[in-house]
Amino acid sequence: MPDGSCVLIVEDEYMIAAAVRQIMHELKLGLSHVAQTVEDAIKAAKEYKPLLIIMDLELKGHGDGVDAAIRIHKDQSCPIIFTTGHSGPAALQRIFQDHPTAILKKPFSAEELKRAIRTALQAKNVSNTLGA
Repeated sequence: MPDGSCVLIVEDEYMIAAAVRQIMHELKLGLSHVAQTVEDAIKAAKEYKPLLIIMDLELKGHGDGVDAAIRIHKDQSCPIIFTTGHSGPAALQRIFQDHPTAILKKPFSAEELKRAIRTALQAKNVSNTLGA
C-alpha cells in the first residue's frame, strides 16, 4: 500500500479493533496495520506512513497511546484520533500532551468515529470519496 493512503489502528481490544476496521472498510479507506503496543505502533507508522491513526490511550506492554503518538510525531505529521475508556481530568490531560485531532470516549458509535475521521481528513485536505 502506498505511503499516506492507509489508516493505522492502535488498539489492544480485538472487538474494538475489528469494529474500527469495519468502519475503515465502509469509508473505503485502506488499512495498513492493527498494532497493540507502543513499539508496534511506532514501527507500523514508520513503515506505512499512515494518512490517519486511530489510537487507544491504554495499550498492552509498556507505555500508552500518548507515548506512541509523541514518538510518531517526531518523525512524521499525521492526525491522530484518540479513543479512551477514561474521561477523567488525568486521562484527558495526558491525551492533550500530543494535540489530538479528536478524542472519542468508549463506547463510541460508528457515526461518531466516521464524523471524526471525516473532520481529520478534511483538515488534512485529503480528497477521498468517503463512503456513507
